[in-house]
Amino acid sequence: MSSWRGRSLRSAFTFCFAALLSLFCFGPRVTPSTATAPFRVTFIDVGQGDSAWLSTPDGWDILIDGGRESEGPGLVSYLQSQGVSDIEVLVLTHPHADHVGGLVEVVENLEVDQALTNCQPYSTDIYQDFLDLLVSEGIPIVCVQDGDTFAWGAYVSGVTLHPPDPLMSGTGSDANNNSIVLLVTYGTIDFLFTGDIESEAEVAILSGGPAPDAEILKVAHHGSNTSSTASFLAAVGAQDAMVSVGIDNRFALPSPLALERVRATGAAVHRTDLQGNLVVQTDGNTYTVSPERYVQIQMPVAFQAWPADLPEVRVDPGCSQFDAPGSDNHNLNQEYVCFTNWGGSPQLMTDWRVEDERGHTFTFPSFALNAGASVVLHTGSGADSSTDLYWGQARAVWNNAGDRAYLYDATWSLVDTYSY
Repeated sequence: MSSWRGRSLRSAFTFCFAALLSLFCFGPRVTPSTATAPFRVTFIDVGQGDSAWLSTPDGWDILIDGGRESEGPGLVSYLQSQGVSDIEVLVLTHPHADHVGGLVEVVENLEVDQALTNCQPYSTDIYQDFLDLLVSEGIPIVCVQDGDTFAWGAYVSGVTLHPPDPLMSGTGSDANNNSIVLLVTYGTIDFLFTGDIESEAEVAILSGGPAPDAEILKVAHHGSNTSSTASFLAAVGAQDAMVSVGIDNRFALPSPLALERVRATGAAVHRTDLQGNLVVQTDGNTYTVSPERYVQIQMPVAFQAWPADLPEVRVDPGCSQFDAPGSDNHNLNQEYVCFTNWGGSPQLMTDWRVEDERGHTFTFPSFALNAGASVVLHTGSGADSSTDLYWGQARAVWNNAGDRAYLYDATWSLVDTYSY
C-alpha cells in the first residue's frame, strides 16, 4: 500500500517525551521480517457500538474504542480471558457514548500506558468521567491529528488520516466527522479504522492525499447510510469489510443502501451482530478472518433478483406530500408519505421499514393494511391509527429538492421504491 502524506505534528511528540513515554511515540514504518508471532486484530462484539483489540507479535495491546458503558464489564472480562493485563495504547476515536462508555471500565480495571484522543470538546457526563479518570490515574493524553505516525512495537505501525487541525465544523455531525481515522500496517497488510466518520470527512480525507487503500476496512458509523460513499469505498478497495453493530438495534443499522455500496466494491461483509467477535490474523503477507459464529450473510433480496411474489403494497405518490406547506420543520405532520395496498387481501406490515436516501428509517409497529386501503406516515408525532402513523421526528425528513423512498418488508426484501 502507498505511504500516507506527512504533515506537521502537534505537540504530542514533545508531550510523550515529557511523560517519559518516548517508546510510544512517532516512528518509521516497520516490517514483520523477523516476527515470530502473527498480528491479530479482533473486532469485538460490544452490541451497538465499536471496539477493536490489536495484539502485536511482540506483545503490545492497543484498544480502539470500548462500546457503551454497559458493555464495559464484558469487554474487560474478554480482554482478561485473552491474557491482557495492560493496554499500551488506548484510542478513543470520538466522544460518543457508544465508543467511550466501556473505556471507563477498562481504565478502572487494567493498566493503561497512554490514551490517544482527538481532544474534541464535548459535554456529556460519560465523556467527562473518562477524561477525569485518565487524569486521576496519571495516564498521558495525546491529541492526535492528520499526519501523525506511530510505531507500536517493532513490527506494527500506524498513521492518523483524520481529523484535521483545526477540527471540522458545520458538518451534519461534527462529533462523528472528527473521529480519529487510523491506517494500521503490518507488512503488506493494512487495516483502516474509521470511527463514525460521515460523507463530509470521507471527502476531506480523499482530497488531502493519496487514497487510503487497505485490505481490511472497519465500516464507518456502524454501516450508516450517511457514511461509506461509493468514492471512498472505491479508494480504499478493501477485500473484507467489518461492520460493528448491535442486533435488532433501534437505528435499523446497518443500512441496506450502505451494504449495497460496500458489496459493489467486491468486499466480503462481516457483522458482529450476526457473527460475534471477528478475528483477523495475519503474517504480514496473507490473512484469515475467523468469526465467532459461522453464518451465511445473504445479500438483501433488494439487491438480488426481483422476486415474482412481492406484496402489493406500494408507495402511493397520489396521496403523498413530501414538501409541507410553509416551513417543513414547523409543519412536520403535513410532510408525509402514503402507502396503498393494491392487492386483494390484507397485508401484515409489522416490522416493515421505510428509508430515505440519507438513511432515516421508520419501522412499522404491529400493523395490517386492508385490501384497497391506504396509510399515511407523517414525519412528526401523533397517535397511530389504522389510517395514520407517526414517525416522531423532530425535523423534516424528505428532501424538497428530490429524494427516494424505499419500502422494505420484515426480511429486508425491497418491496417498492419511489423517486421524486
